[in-house]
Amino acid sequence: MAGYRYVGIAFLMLALFAGVSYAYGYGTSSITLSTYSITLINGGTARVNYNVSLVSGSTWGTTLNIADSRYLLSKGIEVSFNQGFPRDPPFSGNISIVVSPSAPKGSYQVIINATGDDPSVSNATLTLTVASPNSTSTTAMPSNLTKTTSAPTVQTTIAPTTAPYKQQKGYAVSALVAELLAGIILPLIVAIVLTFVFKGAPTRLAIWGIALIIIGTVLWLYGDYSGFNLAYVWSGVAALVIGTIVWIAGDVKAGAYRNVELPAFLDIIGIVLIVVGILVWLYGDFYASGNLTYIWSGVAVIAIGTVLWIIGNAISGTFRRAHATSHGR
Repeated sequence: MAGYRYVGIAFLMLALFAGVSYAYGYGTSSITLSTYSITLINGGTARVNYNVSLVSGSTWGTTLNIADSRYLLSKGIEVSFNQGFPRDPPFSGNISIVVSPSAPKGSYQVIINATGDDPSVSNATLTLTVASPNSTSTTAMPSNLTKTTSAPTVQTTIAPTTAPYKQQKGYAVSALVAELLAGIILPLIVAIVLTFVFKGAPTRLAIWGIALIIIGTVLWLYGDYSGFNLAYVWSGVAALVIGTIVWIAGDVKAGAYRNVELPAFLDIIGIVLIVVGILVWLYGDFYASGNLTYIWSGVAVIAIGTVLWIIGNAISGTFRRAHATSHGR
């Protein structure tokens, strides 16, 4: 029965990981625009109003993003928001669009989505047409949309504010920081306690590897949902990588891979899934403009890999034998 107790402790740590990760998704939001179609000539600028409302759940920090912003910028189209993020729905503002004199003529899609604790249920798409200066085409403009086709020298672009989130919603900062601290302190406390419970070096390495993976995931999520703070993002990635290496070291020390049987097979599959999850998550952050599908797919794959790895360790007796010896399994 002792072995089952240790397996239960391992799953308790994983449940903590899943619970803290789930806490970062509180609801959903919707984005509406004052217009969904606009025509500008080269050198022209415009501002389009937007509104973010809560669809379900509770209000927590939400960040607006422009999908394919790098592509638009490469074409000479700069799109920016007039305020900093994250913010709590409902809120509104405007999008500043600046078309350079050299931007190619044609139609472009400006896709706006919300990420964070209240992600948007669907994207808001603004169709931007870059036309020749002598074009006779017109666009019906609502009263709350400001449009100009003059040279950018007579139009001041509103730059996004860099004011920290705590200046916008003090209580929301406290909630986010509390989650961050809980996601770091609780795994540390559990790991320290289990370090005194288990005497075997391989088991202790496995425990600290699991703790670092949990902490790394929490740090990374916090980095994503606090305005894509790279300090937290890369700290989280580093903790995940170090945790995986530490856990592998514990398994190697225990001789887990000498015979590729079921426990070792589960361990290896778990390692592979964690690595894949990290790569998927990185892709979502840096190549898919913070696409939540990739981010949460990465988190899910990491969680599944962690579960399989814990099961492999449990079957091989890592935790059950920890009191008796630190040699082999």
